[in-house]
Amino acid sequence: MIVPSHASAPTTRTPPTRAARIHLIGIPVTNLSVNPALSTGPALFVGGWALQQLWLFWVAPLVGAVLSGFAYRALAEPKPDVAGIATLVVTATTTVR
Repeated sequence: MIVPSHASAPTTRTPPTRAARIHLIGIPVTNLSVNPALSTGPALFVGGWALQQLWLFWVAPLVGAVLSGFAYRALAEPKPDVAGIATLVVTATTTVR
């Protein structure tokens, strides 16, 4: 397709993602910090309630990562060919001798 040199590119804007919306709204309103590393320093200085909630900033992403790993293995990972593996094992043991 040939486009004339005077034609301009489309100027459609894509809407911000959910993470961008969370940051754009949460930071000015509540001083939101989604990054656990950025939450640790202020929590150590404030102490009290901030330290009591700090564990959640570290544990929740780790639990989410583990759950998503299990979900990937259960739903998206290709299943191994059991007959092909058995053939491979038999072939490997017979050629080693």
